Amino acid sequence: MGDEDFGFDDFGADEGEDFGFDGFDEDDEAAPAEAAAAEPAVADPPATENAASSDASPSKPAPKVIDDDSTAKAKVPCPLELEERRSWDSCTFKWAKLDQTVTKLQLQAMPANKKNAFADGFDRKAGGKGLMIADPNSTTEATIPKLDYEVSYQFRLVALNKHGKSEGPNTESIATLVYSPDRGDKSGWLIKRPNLRGRAGTLRGTRRLSLKKQKPERYFFVLDGALLSWYSQVDAPQEVGFLHINKVKEMSYINEEGTTRLCLHLNDKDETTYELDFPEDPRVGAAETSFKSWLKCLTDARVRSAGLEKATVKTIASER
Repeated sequence: MGDEDFGFDDFGADEGEDFGFDGFDEDDEAAPAEAAAAEPAVADPPATENAASSDASPSKPAPKVIDDDSTAKAKVPCPLELEERRSWDSCTFKWAKLDQTVTKLQLQAMPANKKNAFADGFDRKAGGKGLMIADPNSTTEATIPKLDYEVSYQFRLVALNKHGKSEGPNTESIATLVYSPDRGDKSGWLIKRPNLRGRAGTLRGTRRLSLKKQKPERYFFVLDGALLSWYSQVDAPQEVGFLHINKVKEMSYINEEGTTRLCLHLNDKDETTYELDFPEDPRVGAAETSFKSWLKCLTDARVRSAGLEKATVKTIASER
């Protein structure tokens, strides 16, 4: 029986396209076994002298049959995510090599809107994504693309052999990352705390008072040359605010291990201070690494824009 009998409507498309195991049901699943049972048994012909004499002559080796279990569906493992390769629109998984020959293997994703994301099956109209594995019997790693950013998914493997379809166990819910494309000299999502006003370096106390009135906001920051701009969305046509690096009189941060907060003190009559938090950035690393990367980039921008030999950064004693 051909593959179409198993209901793979998209059979024949290229690897990476969105596939569904559509139309597959229990009746189709049982069809191959029923057909085999309906065939009458054929008795072996009686042995003859010619047949007996032919046994003495050299014979060709029997062809190797790759089928370790001729009566069962394939056993499908749960895919294991390679978390370090997760992005805003893709996830990468690996799995143990299948112990049975299969004709098709698909990595599926469904939005985790319920405890079991596949409770109602695989549905591309409900946000499901699928990746057909080109070489299902040897491939043990794949990246599923075209996911939506900041969405939680559950993933599973689904295999097909001549005895039917096998659905592997679901993964835990996995959330894709925040959409954060490279723009300008430096870009990324940062937390902007309410503006502080007062003498440069007076970070303690003032921050607590200001946070009672306003909450921190997350913006997409872009440093392009000497202009630092921030937006409510990555593709927002109008910036929420901007700052020319030449207006920064001093930068400071609290001198403690793992610090991720930086203050930009402006050279204006109000001595305004912008306070930024640096969350983890998958393109850079942990929050502390992201902080150091931005600190270097902003320092270099100040040196270039003002023609300075170097730009000092003030450290403030820890409150601990």
